[in-house]
Amino acid sequence: MAFFSALGYGIPQFRIYHVLLGIVLLVCLMWCLRKWQTPRLAIALVACVLAIDPTFLFSWRTQYYLQLVPLIFFFLALGLLAQWHIDATAARRSSARYWWAGIFLGFAAYCYFVFAFYAAAIVLAMAFQIRRSWNWRMVTALVLGTVIGWLPYVYAHLSIILNMGLHGYLDQLRGLQSMYGVVNATQSFSERWHTVIDRILFLRAGSTIEDMIFAGARVGPISKTIGAVVLATGPVLWLCFRLWPRGAAVDHVVAAAPKRVMLGDAILVVFISHIALGITVGTPLSLQHYIMLLPLAYVMLALAWPASGAGSASTDEGRSSGLRPAANLAFALLCVAMLAFNFSLTRKFGDRLVQEGGAGMYTEAINVAITQLATEPRDTTLLFPQWGYWMGALTAIGPRLAMFEAPTLERMKERLNTDPELMPRQSFVLALGTADLDANDEISRQKIERFAEAARLRVEGIVPCHGRSGHERIWLVKMKRIGA
Repeated sequence: MAFFSALGYGIPQFRIYHVLLGIVLLVCLMWCLRKWQTPRLAIALVACVLAIDPTFLFSWRTQYYLQLVPLIFFFLALGLLAQWHIDATAARRSSARYWWAGIFLGFAAYCYFVFAFYAAAIVLAMAFQIRRSWNWRMVTALVLGTVIGWLPYVYAHLSIILNMGLHGYLDQLRGLQSMYGVVNATQSFSERWHTVIDRILFLRAGSTIEDMIFAGARVGPISKTIGAVVLATGPVLWLCFRLWPRGAAVDHVVAAAPKRVMLGDAILVVFISHIALGITVGTPLSLQHYIMLLPLAYVMLALAWPASGAGSASTDEGRSSGLRPAANLAFALLCVAMLAFNFSLTRKFGDRLVQEGGAGMYTEAINVAITQLATEPRDTTLLFPQWGYWMGALTAIGPRLAMFEAPTLERMKERLNTDPELMPRQSFVLALGTADLDANDEISRQKIERFAEAARLRVEGIVPCHGRSGHERIWLVKMKRIGA
């Protein structure tokens, strides 16, 4: 809110806000890797490859940014844990950083529930790694800090229990399961496993994000195959270097390898926890619940950098010194090739966005409509029979105008006649997207008239808003209470 209070509300500010969130995430990722002594060149190259990955870049134009933002706190927590293994054997050291690491982990879990499993995975991995030099003070600080960071979530659920009672709370959870199918109990283990693999492959080459934004992807099978290779390169290379026998540490670069291996182990446990969650839940765990794995896959790519010594060391010091520059060069060229591939896809994606402006829930017509709505008088009430339009308008316009949403047009009609907050209001603008409009304008107008009559309103006028392609449209229907 401080950002919008300083710069104001509007489409440009909304876009800047998402860009800043993406930059902050990348900065936190790089800071975290540097804390774990990852080579600067590896960090720079991998951050660039991630920054122009079409799935990552264009996710910020969708609701998927809600699942990416918690990674900011997650990487801050991991960065603060970089001295974990050294401090475990120290006689006297402050545990303040581990309180903060736990708080950031817990807050990431509060931001999005998947990170609760990530937080548990990190705590368990870190505790396991110091099992031979156990430090109760550090482990306690990390665990209690995580609980503190998660308290807003706990408080919200306790409030529901206090207001509704335990029986009512459990009934509500059962209702959510019945309505949304939070866990798909009908799928077999094999089907759930294949669902998880499919969801992970959705992250490749930006194809699924393109399909969302344009209602159809143009990424070919070859690009999808290459995209799958790019996606898997980091985890596969890291596992190869991790399992490769390492010889004695011959310089400070190789000596730092165990530290980064420990971070890689923790990230691997996070991947395993996510896959376990995906297998448990099945189909309802959609792509948006997997999007956070993309930056983590690139983190593993940085950790696989040969200069880390993980797998590049040899018992023969001369061989190790001679092989490492060649391995570094090969790794750098691999990153450059991935960078070029991602750039080519992102450029095509961007060109299509300029020409078409998106479709469906991501059409440019939404921005046109929001710009128009922002000019309405303060006593106007905005009605959205679609949650997505309402959220976009609320964020871009701000609190200047009253806004109400409903899942369907029929439910909006009911709300106009029964909601005590809406009934005293006199002036309205109803936003209708393509899903609520007929291809025939006259039929659409008749539908609007029937809606107005049932809600005891009269239609004052209709403002059509079109996207760049001309196919997508949103109608802004201005209405007043009969007698107003």
